[in-house]
Amino acid sequence: MASLRLGDLALEAGDPDQAISWYQRAGDSGVWGRLAVSRLCEMLGNCLVDAAHFSFTFEPIGLPEPIRTEIEMGRARMLAFNGKAEMAAHQIKSRLEASRLESKPRELICESGGTTERICRRLTLAALRDPKNLHKSEALELLFALPNRENGPMTDELAQAAADVFNADPETAVPVLRARMANDEPDKVCTPTSILCRILALAALRSTVKSGREPAIALYISLPEHKKGPLAAEMSLAAAEVSGQLGAPRFGANLMAVATAEVPPQKLDDHLLRMAEFYIAGRDLSHAEAIFDYAHAKNTITKAHIARWSAIGKALDLTAPEPKTKTITNSKDTDLSRAMDAVNRAQALFAGEPKQ
Repeated sequence: MASLRLGDLALEAGDPDQAISWYQRAGDSGVWGRLAVSRLCEMLGNCLVDAAHFSFTFEPIGLPEPIRTEIEMGRARMLAFNGKAEMAAHQIKSRLEASRLESKPRELICESGGTTERICRRLTLAALRDPKNLHKSEALELLFALPNRENGPMTDELAQAAADVFNADPETAVPVLRARMANDEPDKVCTPTSILCRILALAALRSTVKSGREPAIALYISLPEHKKGPLAAEMSLAAAEVSGQLGAPRFGANLMAVATAEVPPQKLDDHLLRMAEFYIAGRDLSHAEAIFDYAHAKNTITKAHIARWSAIGKALDLTAPEPKTKTITNSKDTDLSRAMDAVNRAQALFAGEPKQ
């Protein structure tokens, strides 16, 4: 044990040559010898000569904790360094699952603030970014198994890497998340406040992969409280665009309608305009007219979109509205009554559930 400890101290002091010398003196038998051999492998790569040598070096059976966990983490690191990030992700994910099921749990790994937290996250990130692996299911499953996955080190990098996977291959990625959502007690992967799930759903909805359209819509609809909260407006627009591509523009417009309360004022004209266009495409002229009148009554129409609003007006056989100005004109009682009626109809629409 003394040689192993002296090797660790030399490594911490920035002297790898001296560390190797001490590890070699520790031998290769017993608990400390086996740990020293694994240290040497990570530094020299001498265990990579063949699969049998590698397996023997990182065999954890019979070792006490925390040595066993250290050996397992070392094996995962070496797999990743050797271009096998997906295998490393599978090992860490299996280890996490086993720890939750065992009657006598082993050393906890990947815990917030723990010694293995950064290692787990680096391995997850490497697996998500691995160009050799096209589908990355194991990497996603590991991400969803990580404790406190939405906080802590590398949160933004992990979210972006996962979003890239969902955008590139939604047909494979979405079922991984939905399967976890269906069986994620007690650690719910998608809560109403989960920003990660919304980022991934939005990435899937914005994908250009045609076969991923229906899975993306299904994921969006299954998110808890998807009609409000972070990214609600952005998701509703993306979902509406996908619905339109699938031949259901009216359904898409309804998805946008229920998220209208989440739209910031500066984007309200864009939101209402696209919603009205979807209703026109879906031959739902009554709802399109309600949106048209609502935008007119609320004076949300901007100059940049006046031509498109005019097209909607023509489709409805109505007079196109004027662009927004600061001047407020007087209206007759009948005009005010009609405008308020349009507002009430639109607000009732926004409060309803999406219907096909």
